[in-house]
Amino acid sequence: MTAMPGNLALLTRESRGPVLTPKQAAVSRRIVLLIAAIVLMGLADLACTLAYMQTVGLPEANPIARWLARFGDTRAIIGFKLLTMLLSCLCLYVGRRERRMEFAAWACTIILLCLSVHWISFNKSITEHTNLIAYLSDPSTCPRVAGVQSRTLETWVRLEE
Repeated sequence: MTAMPGNLALLTRESRGPVLTPKQAAVSRRIVLLIAAIVLMGLADLACTLAYMQTVGLPEANPIARWLARFGDTRAIIGFKLLTMLLSCLCLYVGRRERRMEFAAWACTIILLCLSVHWISFNKSITEHTNLIAYLSDPSTCPRVAGVQSRTLETWVRLEE
């Protein structure tokens, strides 16, 4: 091959890396689609989390997010959720040609799908729990509610801004 001047070398087949087999191309395409689903469900989770944390609060299962919420900074919660999404999606994208990464992408998608189903049921049942929410958002102003365990109080967080 002859040497090409300037930026023309970027357009040659040799400069673009190895050619994918049809199977690798299909796996790569599926992973990119799964990454898009992961990002959309992750953003929906972030929106729901912020909507409840900034109003009545919610039980946060993730200890890091719970600590950040108790710290009281909305930007920290947003940054944490976006950073974890970015890192996981970046890992999946970098390894998108490998079949095992497709399994990891499916696992992430299924986990976020379960979380989305949880948010749907939480949103549907929220009106049934008005007294519980009032108690958990500020236990000092409400009488003790039957069935509320101390674990629920430990995980309940609300952003105060």
